[in-house]
This record gives sequence, structure tokens and C-alpha cells, in this order.
Amino acid sequence: MNATAPATHSATDPPAAGVARYRAGTGRPPWQLSGSAVLVAALFALPGGYVVWRALTGGALHLLVERRALEPLWRTVQLAVLVSASAAVLGTGLAWLTVRTDLPLRRLWRVLAPLPLVYPSFVGAAAFISGLTPGGIVHDLAGHLGIDLQLRLHGLVGAWLVLTLFTYPYVYLPVAARLAGLPSSLEENARLLGDRPLRVFRRVVLPQASSSIAAGALLVFLYTVSDFGAVHLMRFETLTQTIYRNRLFDQGRAFALALLLLALALLVVAAERSVARRGARAEAAGGRSTLCVGLGRWTAPALAGCTLVIGLALVAPAVSLADWGLFGWFRQRRGLAALRLDWGDVAAEADRRDATLAAEVDFQPENATFPFGVHASVVEVDAEIGRVTVLRHVCCDDAGVIVNPTVVDGQVHGGVRSWLRGSLRAPAS
Repeated sequence: MNATAPATHSATDPPAAGVARYRAGTGRPPWQLSGSAVLVAALFALPGGYVVWRALTGGALHLLVERRALEPLWRTVQLAVLVSASAAVLGTGLAWLTVRTDLPLRRLWRVLAPLPLVYPSFVGAAAFISGLTPGGIVHDLAGHLGIDLQLRLHGLVGAWLVLTLFTYPYVYLPVAARLAGLPSSLEENARLLGDRPLRVFRRVVLPQASSSIAAGALLVFLYTVSDFGAVHLMRFETLTQTIYRNRLFDQGRAFALALLLLALALLVVAAERSVARRGARAEAAGGRSTLCVGLGRWTAPALAGCTLVIGLALVAPAVSLADWGLFGWFRQRRGLAALRLDWGDVAAEADRRDATLAAEVDFQPENATFPFGVHASVVEVDAEIGRVTVLRHVCCDDAGVIVNPTVVDGQVHGGVRSWLRGSLRAPAS
């Protein structure tokens, strides 16, 4: 009787062909997975492809080199660079304090630090604006203290502050995860060689976390480039604002600027993917626990810094929104500032203060515009008395992109009346 011994495999033996093929990633994935991936990629590429098609066929690519296109591009890049740099510094600092130091209540800070992500940037911007305007909680508190608060957040500074406070968690989360898993051997060796904690952080910790910092900063850059609500409320015109403003009356320029924004976003995504691949090849985390740096006399400043950041990014918007909503309702019930105002309330307040409401807007286009059209009339002339009777009038006007047909019809009818009046009253040659 012949017995067959069961097959055994050593740890050094090569795996089976099928297993090796899929483990190494050299074989073809199932067609269902490939088809799903292609379908999802095509759906995501549709908006970008439409923008490219409209920009190439619209004949407005020459507008990309004009000053009116380069100025919003420069403002967009300027804001994105400032926000990503400040978010990188803020997120990395908070991550190091909450993960690698003996900061008091650091477990609580670890929970609170990422929470500003729950606020959309435009909600945070609206909260800051409502808190600082007359009737807001910050303005009222300053008034009770005898301070005439005239601070207004707008422009580059306001957009930079708001976007930094609500995007730094994109840097904090990956950097905190990286710092928590770094091997401690290199830091221990550096400490044994006499390096102080700050020097160890700069020479050992920071280079190992650089890929996480760069990836998070690029995400912040991409978020800032695509943001619309916060920059709109802060009255800082970027590419998104310019595209929105030209979407109806100058669609060629809007699609050309959208193509510029798309190219900028693709560059950022490519850079982020490159950094992510480089970070994936980084040294694997060790099994030993990370070193804990004692802050010593820097404990109070570090605690004050964390409190300031969390207070501005998490607590202040919540308090401002609560004051605007719930507390505003209570103020209305007590006969104080109402929760909402209409034009009647504004007019009544102006009458109470014996003030005048006035508004004046002047628009000066860069280039003069002229109408183009052809008018033809069939008339009957009474030769004895000179009376002219219009039997038929046909007009053809080039109105461009019609936004409101009623307004266009009114302009055409007014033009016909003006042409007929001028023609009938003109002296005969």
C-alpha cells in the first residue's frame, strides 16, 4: 500500500502561481472590478471633460493671458499658499504637542483638535462675521466693556484666517498618526548624543514626518483653490468668484477660467499623489512606544496656544451661531434686537434716527458696447398732405446670449419706436 505524504511548504518556498500573481499585483484584476473602476473614473471625468470641450470650442483661450484672468489666478495662488503654509505649521505643532509631549489634558486635545472639520468654511466665515458685526456677541461684549470694536474681517486677511482655522485638521490628522507610529530608536540615539528636544525634533522627527506634512498641506491647497463660500463672504475675489460672476454674461471667459482652475487643481492632485507614494515607501513604524518630551516651563504657553486655537476654530463659531439663532430669538422676545430684519425694519430704524437711506451704483465698462441690427419698413405716403403710414416694419437685432427675454423684447420695442420717431421727423432731403 502506497501512502502519499501531504504536501508541505517552507517559508522560503515560492507561493503558488495564482497566489503569487495576485499578491504581486502583476495579474489582471477581475473584469467586473476593472469595469466599475472605469465607469466611476468616467463619471468623475465628465465635468472636467465638458469644461475642456467648452473652453476649446468657445474661442476664448486667448483670454487666459489677459490681466483680468491673471489677477484672480494670482490671488487664488497667493491665498492657497498662505493658507497651506499656516495650516502646515499649525497642524504640525498641535500634532507634536498632543502626541509627543506631556501637555496637560492631551487626550482631550486629541479629540478636540480635528473637530473644526465639522464646520463648512462658509459657515465658519458667516459665524465670524455675525459675531463681529453690530448686534453680534463679540461686538456686544466689547461694547459692555467700553470698547468701540471696529474690527471687520474681509479681504485676504479674513479669508486666510477663516480657511486656516477650518482646514488645519487636514494636516493635523496625518501628522499625528505619523508621529504616533515613529520608531523611537533614532530619537533615543540623538538624545544620548546630547541633542536637546528641539534639535531632535528638527533633525530627526521632522524629516520622518515631512511626507505627511506635505500631503496634508497639498490637500489644504486644493481645498482653498476650490473654495467659494468663504472667499465670497470675505469679499476676496479668486478664480471661483470670477467664474461665478461671468457664468451668464460671458460664458467664454467663464469656461476659459474654469479650464485654468482645472489645470491648477490637476497639478496639485499630481503633486499630492507623488508625495503620498513617497510616504508609502517610508520606514515602517517600530513596535516601541514613542518618546514623551517634557515641556517644563513651556507648559503654560503650549496650553495657552492650544486653548486659543481650539477656542477660535471650534468654540467661537459655535457660540456665535448659537447667539445668532437661539439667543437671538430670546432677544426678540424681550423686545431687543430681532432675529431677522426686513426692509420695513430698516426703514423704520432709519426714520427713528432721522437718517436717509440712499444707494448709488455706477458701472463703467472697459470697452464701449454698441447694438447691431437691421430695420426695414413698408410705408404708404399721401403725396397731397405728406402723411406717412407704416404698413409693416421688420427688425433683426443681434442680442447675444439672452438672459431675460422680457427685457430684450422691451429694448427692441423701444428701439423700433425711437427709430420710427426719428425717421418720421427727419427733414426730407
